[in-house]
Amino acid sequence: MSKVSLLLVSGSVAGALGAQPAHLRDINERVVYGTVRSSRPITRAEVARHTQLSKPTVSLALARLQEVGLVAEADDQRPRAGQHGRRAGVFYEPVSLAALAVGAELDADAVRAVLTDLDGNELDRTAVDFQAGDADDVFAAVARAVTSLTSQRRRRNVRAVVIGTPGMIDPTTGVLSHSGFLPALDGSQPAAALTDRLGVPVTVVNDVDLAAVGEQTRGHGRGCDDFAVISIGTGMGAALVLNGQLYQGARGGAGELDDVPFRRVVRSTPPVSPALDGVSGLAQTLAGTHRSSELTPPYTAAAVFAAHEHGDPLAVAVVERLGEWTSWFAASLAAIVDPELIVLTGSIGAHESLADLVRNHLDEILPSPPTIAVSSLGAESVLAGAVATASEQALQATLAERLGSTA
Repeated sequence: MSKVSLLLVSGSVAGALGAQPAHLRDINERVVYGTVRSSRPITRAEVARHTQLSKPTVSLALARLQEVGLVAEADDQRPRAGQHGRRAGVFYEPVSLAALAVGAELDADAVRAVLTDLDGNELDRTAVDFQAGDADDVFAAVARAVTSLTSQRRRRNVRAVVIGTPGMIDPTTGVLSHSGFLPALDGSQPAAALTDRLGVPVTVVNDVDLAAVGEQTRGHGRGCDDFAVISIGTGMGAALVLNGQLYQGARGGAGELDDVPFRRVVRSTPPVSPALDGVSGLAQTLAGTHRSSELTPPYTAAAVFAAHEHGDPLAVAVVERLGEWTSWFAASLAAIVDPELIVLTGSIGAHESLADLVRNHLDEILPSPPTIAVSSLGAESVLAGAVATASEQALQATLAERLGSTA
């Protein structure tokens, strides 16, 4: 917390700022709650030391937080080390089940969803299959997934739903476009449609953007203010975290690497599309010059990378070409925003053999290349980001409901 915030909540400048008592009370309660969340379990005296608020002010705030169900006495009240058997006072902790949220991810034929508490802890998960004849088919599957995770009683406590989807979401209109493997969603407004169906605020976010949030909260991006995620799977895309914040651009299209026209301006025989279909197509093209290969059609990406581990000549040629093209995209990104770190993810991107090639190429292309890492979250990166975003949205909504707005 900044010194300015501490001065504000201490009341020493309340008169100068013209703050009303009720407004100052709301601020104090939020500050105390934030301290309990970050330093749990914690005593009243410790809260006072952390916040520089008076003990009576802290006591009032804690009483109010208990009254509205945001804070409770900790289950474990044992003395801490160094207290020589003496209790230092009652310990408090946040009530993580004060509200619930749902994070979800759309695949080509299924929606995966996770029920979470305010701390981002997974409570339950489900997967619902669908056939995307039109947008309503997808929306109905999402609604089934969300409702299946929650009993009627619990459903009333869900404060936010966040869904990761391919494509670009216009931040002004909420219209989804370029939705890749879910063309049925093009032109729809999924957030508005699902909010109407579920009766809960729904946010729809580009899936690679959520993968970046997942990396920021649980992966290589923790503690890194400037990094990028490049996802290569059914398509190719990227997400940027700059100054610790997800950057989506004026129209939600930041990081759409597949729009970079390398295939039109660079002479390459053959050109490479760093995605599942592109890998298969490249292997078919190169197969004639590597007749000793044991790879056989349809040359799936999984088979190519497995064969690469054993030195199969066709697989080595395909992965080397893929690494070269991926490096051009990564170099373009690095030259513009200069991230400290680039995380590779996706069914193709999350291979250490590809990362090694990208590192080598970037060492040749850039004077000061970023660190290249393979995501440690695997297939969970998008869901991890959706859960983190949903739990934070639910927390803010719950604070506004129970403590009022400080605006």
